[in-house]
Amino acid sequence: HSLGGALATIFGFFTAAMSCPLPLPVTVVSVASPRVGNIHFARAFVEMESQGKLRHLRVANHKDPVTLGPTVSSKRALALSAKVFSPLGYLGLIMAGNNEGGDEEVYYHTGMKMKLFKGSQECEFSYSGATIISGSK
Repeated sequence: HSLGGALATIFGFFTAAMSCPLPLPVTVVSVASPRVGNIHFARAFVEMESQGKLRHLRVANHKDPVTLGPTVSSKRALALSAKVFSPLGYLGLIMAGNNEGGDEEVYYHTGMKMKLFKGSQECEFSYSGATIISGSK
C-alpha cells in the first residue's frame, strides 16, 4: 500500500530483470501506489511485460491523491516553482545548470490499472503501455 506499493513495483521490475531461475512472469499487485519511474523506467517496464517476464496490477481508489503523484521529480518541481514565484531565482537555477529537465524528470504509472469507485461495485481497467511506447502523453 502506498510507498510499499511503489517499492513492490520497483522490486518486481528488478527481480524480473535478473537472470536467476525464478518462475516467470513476476507478478506485482500494488494498492494505492504513487508513480515510481521516469519515461526510461516506464518503457523498460512495458518491454518486460511484452516479453512475458513481468505483470503488474495497480489497484487505485478513484480520486486517491496518493496515486496522482508525484508527476515530476523534486528537481523539476523546484525549477517550475522558482519560474513562477521568482524569475531571478529561476534564472539562477538555469545558470547553475539546474534546469527543468525533460521527460527524464516526469514520472509515469506502469502496469494495468484497476480503478475502484466509492459506493459502487463497478471498476474501470486501463493500460498505459501503448501510450508509453509511442511516446505520447
